[in-house]
Amino acid sequence: MQKIVSPYKTFRFVSYDFDADSGEASFVYALDHEVSFTEKVKFAVLGPIGPIGPMLDRALFALHLMAGISYYKTYCPAEIVIESGELNATEAAFWNKLYTHGLGEFFYKNDLDFRGYIKFPSEKSQENEKIPDSRPDPLMGAIVPIGGGKDSLVTVELLQRAGIEFDLVALGRHERIAEAAAAIGQPLNIIERQLDPQLFELNKQGAWNGHVPISAYIAFTMVVHALLNGKRDIVLGNERSANAGNLMMGDLEINHQYSKSLECERDIQAYIKNSITPNVRYFSLLRPLSELAIVKKFVEEGKYFEVFSSCNRNYAINKKATKRWCGECPKCAFVFVMMAAFMPKQELVEIFGKNLLADENLLPTYKELLAVEGIKPFECVGEPDEVLAAFVLAQRKGEFVDDVIMKWFVTEILPTKNNVDEVIEQVLEASQEQAMPEEYAKLVYEN
Repeated sequence: MQKIVSPYKTFRFVSYDFDADSGEASFVYALDHEVSFTEKVKFAVLGPIGPIGPMLDRALFALHLMAGISYYKTYCPAEIVIESGELNATEAAFWNKLYTHGLGEFFYKNDLDFRGYIKFPSEKSQENEKIPDSRPDPLMGAIVPIGGGKDSLVTVELLQRAGIEFDLVALGRHERIAEAAAAIGQPLNIIERQLDPQLFELNKQGAWNGHVPISAYIAFTMVVHALLNGKRDIVLGNERSANAGNLMMGDLEINHQYSKSLECERDIQAYIKNSITPNVRYFSLLRPLSELAIVKKFVEEGKYFEVFSSCNRNYAINKKATKRWCGECPKCAFVFVMMAAFMPKQELVEIFGKNLLADENLLPTYKELLAVEGIKPFECVGEPDEVLAAFVLAQRKGEFVDDVIMKWFVTEILPTKNNVDEVIEQVLEASQEQAMPEEYAKLVYEN
C-alpha cells in the first residue's frame, strides 16, 4: 500500500442550510480554499414544516458530515476541518470509524494506506446535554426505505401482515423502484439528491474514486425525513449476511457491506440517540435472517417477481440499465442460485431472461461466491455457506442437473463438503443477534 499524498492540506465542512419552504437542504464543502462543492437534497415533505428546532438541526449537521464522504475521497486531505458545527470526543470517534470502515473497499482498491489516517476534530469538551423535543406532536408511524430488491419487499410484507402502517421512501427517482412501489400499492415519497457535477469532472481528471457507504448516507437522510414528517421508526431490510467482510488487511476487515452491518447499525443507533434525538428508532427488521432465508420468504410470498431487481447495474450513477437483470454480474449470479433453491426452473429463467447455471462464463464468479478461488465479490452478496446450501437445495430438485455450473458443483465441490444438511439448517435458522424493538422482532421470529 502507498502512503496517502494529497495535493490539498484540508477538507472543509463549510456550511449547511435548509429551506423550509422548498424542503431543500444544501451542504457545502471545500478542498482548502481552492475547490468547493455544493450538494443539494430535496426532501419529500408531506405537511407544513414548523420552526427548525435543535433535533432537525442536529440531523442536518449529521447529514452534512455523512454526505461529505463523496467529496473527501477525491483527494483525501490529511486534515479535516469542521466549520459548520462541533463534535465531542464520542462523536468524532464515530465519524472516524464510519469513514475508515465505510471507505475500506475504496482504500483497498486504490492501494492506499489508510490505517489511523482519518481524524475528525473533537472540539467540545462536554458530552451533549439532552436535546429537547421541539415538535408539538410526538413522532409516530414508520418509514421503509425501498430500493426495489427482495429485501425491502420482504420487509414490506412482514409489516403489512402485522397491520403496521408505513410510508415508502426512496432516495432518488428510479423506474425500478417506482414499479415496485406501484406493485405494493402505496405512494412513493422521493428524496432527491443532487451531487455536485464537479465531482464527476474531478474523477475524469484522475481524482480517486470508488465505493462509499451508501447505506449510512441513506440512514441520515431518513432521519431528516422522519423528523420533517413526524415519523418515529426507520425500518430497514438489511440481512445478517452483511455482517461478513470480504478480506482482512492486517487486523482491519474490509467489508463492502459495512454500512449495512449490525455493528454499523448499532453505532448509528447510538449516534442518533445521543446526538440527534432519542425519539427516532433506526433498525433492520431482517437482521436475524440470512440472504437464503430471505429469498425463501420472498419466493413463498409469490409476489413481485415481475418488478423486483437486485442487479446493481440498474442503480449505477449516470448509467441507465436496459434490462432488469444483466445476467453477468456477481449479484445476478448470487440471486439466481438463491432462488433456484426454491423456485421452479422455468419460472426462474423467465425472470432472469436466461439460465445462469448454464452460462460457463459465470464459473469464475461462482467459484468466488463459494470461496473456492479469489475473494468474496465486492457486491451485496451472502456468505459461502449460503451459496453452498442454495446449490445443494437446487441440485436436489433435479431440474438443473444438466447445466454446466451445476455439473461442476456436483463433480468438484459437493464431494469435498461434509454435513451439508447441518449447513442448510444453520443458514436457514434465524439468529438472535439483532438490534430492533421487541414489538418488531416478533414479526420475524413468529413468521
